[in-house]
Amino acid sequence: MQVNINHLPSDLGQTLAELRTAAGLKQTDIAQRLNVDQSRVSRIEKGNVTPTSSEIEGYLSAIGTEDGEAYRQFLKLHWKHLERPSFWHPERDALCKTEISLQKLENFKSQPKISKQQINEAELYGDTLRREAQYLIDLNHSIAFIGKNGVGKTTAVCKLTGLINPQQPQFDRQSLLATNTSRTTVCEVSIRSEKQFGLIVHPLSVDEINKVIEDFWAVWKDCTEEDREDKKNDVAWEIERALRNMIKAVEGNTESEDPLAALVNQCDSLPIFRSEIFDKLKLSERKQVEFWFNETSEQKNREEFKKKFQAINYSRDKELPLPQRIDVMVPDKIFESSPYNLEIVDTRGVEVEGTAKGTVLRQDLIKYLDDPRTLSVLCCKFGDAPGDVIYSFIDNLSQTRQEAFKERVVILVLVHNNDALKTRNDFGDYIDTEGEAYKIEDNKIRSQIRKLQQKCSTLINMPILFLNASSEDSRQVAEELNKQLENLRYFHVQPLLEAVDALDVLIKNVEEKNAQLARKNVLESLKIFLEQNPKLPVYSWRIQDEYLFDEMKKTHPRKVLATVRRDGKLDSFNVYDILANGSRNIAWHSSKEPFYGLNGIINNLLGNPELKPTHNFLKQIKSNWSVWREDFLKYSEQTGKQVFQYQLEYYFNWAECAAMYGQKGKFRDQVIAKLEEWFDDPEQRKLHNLLKARIEKAWEEKVLAQLKKLTDESLEAE
Repeated sequence: MQVNINHLPSDLGQTLAELRTAAGLKQTDIAQRLNVDQSRVSRIEKGNVTPTSSEIEGYLSAIGTEDGEAYRQFLKLHWKHLERPSFWHPERDALCKTEISLQKLENFKSQPKISKQQINEAELYGDTLRREAQYLIDLNHSIAFIGKNGVGKTTAVCKLTGLINPQQPQFDRQSLLATNTSRTTVCEVSIRSEKQFGLIVHPLSVDEINKVIEDFWAVWKDCTEEDREDKKNDVAWEIERALRNMIKAVEGNTESEDPLAALVNQCDSLPIFRSEIFDKLKLSERKQVEFWFNETSEQKNREEFKKKFQAINYSRDKELPLPQRIDVMVPDKIFESSPYNLEIVDTRGVEVEGTAKGTVLRQDLIKYLDDPRTLSVLCCKFGDAPGDVIYSFIDNLSQTRQEAFKERVVILVLVHNNDALKTRNDFGDYIDTEGEAYKIEDNKIRSQIRKLQQKCSTLINMPILFLNASSEDSRQVAEELNKQLENLRYFHVQPLLEAVDALDVLIKNVEEKNAQLARKNVLESLKIFLEQNPKLPVYSWRIQDEYLFDEMKKTHPRKVLATVRRDGKLDSFNVYDILANGSRNIAWHSSKEPFYGLNGIINNLLGNPELKPTHNFLKQIKSNWSVWREDFLKYSEQTGKQVFQYQLEYYFNWAECAAMYGQKGKFRDQVIAKLEEWFDDPEQRKLHNLLKARIEKAWEEKVLAQLKKLTDESLEAE
């Protein structure tokens, strides 16, 4: 069978050139074999002309390597159901098998006298093939670094991505991003590869700047001189620092006292205070948002890049807007050996609010944990690992997001200077090497996490990495992170290949008596399960009590004030996101018993040798059972937000709560009391019942209905 000239990939010429180079051949070698001029070969490789089928065959024969033969077979496959990947795609073989299986599935469904149950079973495999192939074709991935302020997260990100100035002798000044002891970076930073160094600023909205100004006024209007040092720990301190610097830059006096505090003392009311600040900020003149660095040397580019990033982060330039997010472009490939298109995200640090454990249920962090394409790196400091913030993060989220903690989470322990060499062993002696210290710290961390394994068994295998950015080569950590991405993708390759095998077995044994009998026994077990679990058992539907109020009680009053002033929508404490997470928790606990119940039944059936013809079928049910439940949990999460948000945002008196700040009584408790009164109102009880009904219905439609389809034993498909 010859290559089909009508279905050639767009990168044919480039791939042929790469295969030729790998074989150690020149264009003249290929030209002689094809009996054409070398210029013809050159035009083919550049994509200027389309080669004939015989030229492609002759070209690959001349190359004569295994890769050349593999490319020949790759070109012969006609892609009808999937987008054709690059020949160099790391999961090329699995994707080829998927395309072939989907074509087999199409032919199988068109056969006469196929039962509805067999069609549904085949479609189960088809769903797996399409879902996992769609995931694998995409080579884009993110790695999000999450951690407490001051642990060295940004320094580690700079070392791993090459954002350093190697000519700078002092290590603490090598990073091109802004680094310090804590609360340095004003916003989230995203790093990705481009052709040259560049920066793109996504400005903070005028509405959010206005809210920060209102927060500042509410907290500082009655502030004494003694209180001002404590105010540096305010929830919007980095933004307030930026506002101060923006005003100083406009006034041209960087040595002046705090301009915001001075204005508070000068202004009689919030409207005047706001007007004065906006007059000084001159936001309409701050239009520069994109910067590219084209100096004559790479060293000069790095120096200019650092200056501009510092100016953006600290708002030192009167032409720069206040950033909400900064995109960083670097000219080199991130993780040189990685086959993936990577984005590295330096998230905003998690603040620690005095003795209280500030909530780590920030949606900007949870979205990365929930993203199946993102590897979350939980950063903590050596000697304190995993630390209160990371431990709380794992504790709060691991149970209801077990799939993420099985494959998408890594702990990175950051070592400062010679801290590791201060470690003592069990005999009280100082250790000799950092490697020995890392083993001791690893055991300590796993001992801490072991306390949570009863909630989430997948934590037991969570990788723990170590990096001393000041003295160690970061390539080993980069390789480990890349390996973890490979493992993450393997969790999608495995069910795909199992679906390929399962479909082949179904087609082969469609009329085989023993296989039919074994499948009948499996279907009977599924029917019994469905009869015994007709609906979702009720757990609890008062998501405000156990989730919203509990989170609010351990949150700093000033953060509560900030979210109240935003009608519940503060980025770092979003009431509606917390309600959504609570709804997911309730759905998870409510579905726990039937979910693990069916898993147990399937495991027992897999242990029965007489049912061997159905083992592929059973593995596919188990794999999709998890997918269906995850779909149900995501829906429950979204519903928990949707059911309450409109009523709570527009019909709860947020302004009345904000006005209670600074009055007698504990502000945080007063807000909780007001919210509790609202949730207990008869009108809101209808919302609780609506949430309950929707989640119960979702379980039936998104989970049980999928299982029921597999038990339909009608003789013929409709």
